[in-house]
Amino acid sequence: MNQFIKITTQLMYLPLALLIFITDAKSATHYVVGVENIEYLPYFDGSGTNGADYYGFSEELLTLFAQQHDFEFEFYTLPINRLYKEFIDHHHVDFKYPDNPQWKPSYKASFGDLNEIIYSQPTVVTKTGIASLNKNITIDECVSFATVRGFTSQSFKPLMNNENVELIETANVMELIEMLLKERVECIYISNDVLNL
Repeated sequence: MNQFIKITTQLMYLPLALLIFITDAKSATHYVVGVENIEYLPYFDGSGTNGADYYGFSEELLTLFAQQHDFEFEFYTLPINRLYKEFIDHHHVDFKYPDNPQWKPSYKASFGDLNEIIYSQPTVVTKTGIASLNKNITIDECVSFATVRGFTSQSFKPLMNNENVELIETANVMELIEMLLKERVECIYISNDVLNL
């Protein structure tokens, strides 16, 4: 996949977020972790048909963390936008993974007291960016742009909000890459780690 090029990059942190609603948990030792129902390997894959199917680096890391502290995590997979509702509005999940203080800040602000959302130290730091098959394209020349539905790309918001740019959202990373390879879009927003597979 050496045809992919990085136009620009940004740091993306994937910390675990905790909303202080422990009283809603099943018990003091059992917590529900809301996770994204997409394939984003090697970090995680929650794309299985069973909502409890979840595996990858983050599942192993969080399970080990829970075991070391004598409690249990139950992983609950949801579409990205719905996951925010279950976490912020409905409190059906105790933790959300991944999360970042910069993701969906206006939506989180509707919750009220943002101090009640506590973030861990970052568990993973990746570089993300714009990729294109056109080696000579600049970010300002992208007229069609695709991203995974629910992804927040702070550095590329001007591009995504440009009315002259066609923005397409996909359900997962594989669809995103297929759109680029079939030349249905000029640029995609994607993790650098995926580009190097």
